Amino acid sequence: MGKTALKGDVDDPARLARECGAVAQAVKLAHWIGTGARQVTAGEVLRRADVSAAGAALGVRLPAKVRTAADVPALHRPWCTGVAAGLLQISDGEVRCGPAMAHWPPADGEMVTGWLAGLRAVCAAESDPRSKESVS
Repeated sequence: MGKTALKGDVDDPARLARECGAVAQAVKLAHWIGTGARQVTAGEVLRRADVSAAGAALGVRLPAKVRTAADVPALHRPWCTGVAAGLLQISDGEVRCGPAMAHWPPADGEMVTGWLAGLRAVCAAESDPRSKESVS
């Protein structure tokens, strides 16, 4: 890949955001939730009872035993991205499709803003403040 191709990629952040796997998976989660609601835990993640169905909706492999949805990165990263980008909305112990799904896909600026919010949320969720290498 030449320098021109790389420069073109960097010059189109909205396209890069649209192609982000966590964003695409967050949209799938929102579609899976649909017009209803799912209960969440006190930690605001899916209940263990919903992890298998959510994993199947995303096409991700799950470990044999799951303590919490937050322990499955292939599920938790799109979850964090979806909540931060407004694709998922948590309220009163339930998650529903968020306001961003009403006009998906968004305009370029909103796409980049949502992607960046999702990136920050994933970094925060996966960081350990006790570690020198932490991003938070």
